[in-house]
Amino acid sequence: MKTAVIYARVRGVDNPEQQIQEQIATCTQYANENGITIVDIYVDIEGLGSHVSRLDLKQLLNDSHTATWDTVIVYSNDRIARKIPESKKISQDIRTKWQIANKCYGSS
Repeated sequence: MKTAVIYARVRGVDNPEQQIQEQIATCTQYANENGITIVDIYVDIEGLGSHVSRLDLKQLLNDSHTATWDTVIVYSNDRIARKIPESKKISQDIRTKWQIANKCYGSS
């Protein structure tokens, strides 16, 4: 059985809870359609101009070293990091593979 966690993040939006729920719903749909069981969800909500700490992303990275799950599902690559070098570094730090849920539905 494949297992996964979901990572969702929003920054500086008017209705962050709604956007987080939309990301989680898309990722959950992707998991269901691909026979993947979601075992945990990590969420970061950041305000504009706030210090970017991404506590749940840090926790996800820490958890990945002893994780029983084998996949991290995200809504899109820019939810992990907007800058390519930062995204690559995070991808190297994690010991599982990323699945990009919205790419499977043809959105960008």
